[in-house]
Amino acid sequence: KLLSELMEVNGTKNVLQQKIDAIIASAPIENKEQLKKMLNIDGIIEVLLPIYNKYFHIDELQDLVKFYKSPTGKKLVEVSPQLSNEAMNAAIGYFKEKIPQ
Repeated sequence: KLLSELMEVNGTKNVLQQKIDAIIASAPIENKEQLKKMLNIDGIIEVLLPIYNKYFHIDELQDLVKFYKSPTGKKLVEVSPQLSNEAMNAAIGYFKEKIPQ
């Protein structure tokens, strides 16, 4: 439950659902129903639970949920895609400047 809440507030659940929807949309029509049954968020979260438990204690997961519910955490979720794109483009530009033509 706590991991599901964390993935909800940090935007991971939404991204996973978009990826699942894209996979299902691109699948042949005869496979769509089977994929809908196989690929579900709750199943994915169950698989991820031991991984998160390996690196975080329950109190740390609670802290992360609190952070992502805060104004700063919400802003991080909102700007992360643009921030990542801009950072990647800046890094690529940096490397292009360093590589002799």
